[in-house]
Amino acid sequence: MKESIDQKILDIIYSDDFRLSDLKPSDWAEENRVMTSDVSPYPGPFKYNRTPYLKEVVNLLMPDNPATRIAIMKGAQIGSSTGLIENGIGWIMSQNPTNILLAARDEGMVKDMMDSKIDQMIDSCDLRKLIRPNVMRAKNQRTGDTSMKKEFSGGSLKAYSIQKPGRMRQVSAQIGFLDDFEAAPSDKDAGAAYGLFQTRFAAYGDRAKVFMISTPEVKQT
Repeated sequence: MKESIDQKILDIIYSDDFRLSDLKPSDWAEENRVMTSDVSPYPGPFKYNRTPYLKEVVNLLMPDNPATRIAIMKGAQIGSSTGLIENGIGWIMSQNPTNILLAARDEGMVKDMMDSKIDQMIDSCDLRKLIRPNVMRAKNQRTGDTSMKKEFSGGSLKAYSIQKPGRMRQVSAQIGFLDDFEAAPSDKDAGAAYGLFQTRFAAYGDRAKVFMISTPEVKQT
């Protein structure tokens, strides 16, 4: 009983450990991230000089920026996964922690993104120390670091397939990175994907920010 009470006290303390910052995401990434050869053809300190067009986009994450819904139609292999999604998640975890929803084309792709690129970002930016479970599991097992979820003080990162929005019905997040949005089911399909995605952020009102990112595949869509 005492251990349970002590744990609840610790959870309350850690949940209030907000690291609110006025440091821009682009500046944070250049100060902290180091790329390795397994995730980038350009290993070494990350710099936006290769993708300067992404600085303005990632800086939309700043709380004082009024943008709430950001649709990005882009070409392939222009660095958005690294310069926007990965660096954006790292900045949130480090500077302005909150709940994040990450979606990609299918479960295999989003799992690979989490296991390789997101984990590399976490380790290269020395953020592993922030990863901690927010809830005590059965038999006192605390699992805050998995292939589809990262829990940290003040928030969490949860990953899903964008083709199965129904699995997100119980998710509430402030920040969303919806990659490969072209692959989401159309509104003709059960669940009306676009509307369902938007409701995942409704609790945060105009403080929510959702990035809908895609390389167009079919002209009509």
